[in-house]
Amino acid sequence: KINVLLRINPGVEAHTHQFIVTAHVDSKFGILKSDTETIRSIIDTIESNEALSFQGFHAHIGSQIFDKNAFRAEIETMGSFIKEMIDKTGRSFPALDLGGGFAAVYTKEDAPIPIDEVCALLIDQCSLINEKYDLHLKRLMIEPGRSIVAEAGSTLYTVGFTKITPHKKYVFVDGGMSDNIRPALYQAAYDADLTNRMNDKKTETVCIAGKCCESGDVLIEKTDLPCAVTGDQLIVYTTGAYGYSMASRYNMLCVPAVVFVKNGRSSLVVRRQSFEDLIERDEGDIL
Repeated sequence: KINVLLRINPGVEAHTHQFIVTAHVDSKFGILKSDTETIRSIIDTIESNEALSFQGFHAHIGSQIFDKNAFRAEIETMGSFIKEMIDKTGRSFPALDLGGGFAAVYTKEDAPIPIDEVCALLIDQCSLINEKYDLHLKRLMIEPGRSIVAEAGSTLYTVGFTKITPHKKYVFVDGGMSDNIRPALYQAAYDADLTNRMNDKKTETVCIAGKCCESGDVLIEKTDLPCAVTGDQLIVYTTGAYGYSMASRYNMLCVPAVVFVKNGRSSLVVRRQSFEDLIERDEGDIL
């Protein structure tokens, strides 16, 4: 049988950007915990299918969470909810998935909760609710995604032109929102360096902009760099989680390559898209 969890909206709001909060009461994600009749109906439907086995509940309150209290609130809320469902259905729910949201370091201002502290907190709090509400939980799951892979990846760009306006200096690169939509989508912040000028003094505050036909195509609104010139190589850190996976062919741009590097050796794992790739699905004759 296929094990099934049901996504519940616990109504716990994490203090993060509104686009990556996933558990406010009007969220598109999950079924609000107060809608118990719908939840019972869904469980009954799942259990009526011989190929499925209902195991419990899943929740996720947002991304880039730096506050331990958000996880405490999620666990307490889910514990109370599961107890209510046990009382109403007369059955047990052995599995609980708390989702993710564990933060990564994007800029020097970021201070994620250390992973060992997060894990200890989740285990301790789940042990408390398990005993408090007599839940008989047997399996606890998390989704650490970003916290594992984000800082493992960086994106390399080549500097093209620079432009000075009355209030800022732009450094344009050969990429943009097509390979990293996060800054345009929800104002994600990043740090950067010039890889060929790592020892040079950072003398300018600049705006890193892409080549898409959008005023919002800005990768970093403000960052300090040495005086950049055409041909410099810019590295943007912490793009391992939502860089390639969210990349698109917007403005008919090619998705860049993915290269793994370890111990001084490199390996091409995803080749760069070509112009031929962009038109491969186009039909031949034009009437």
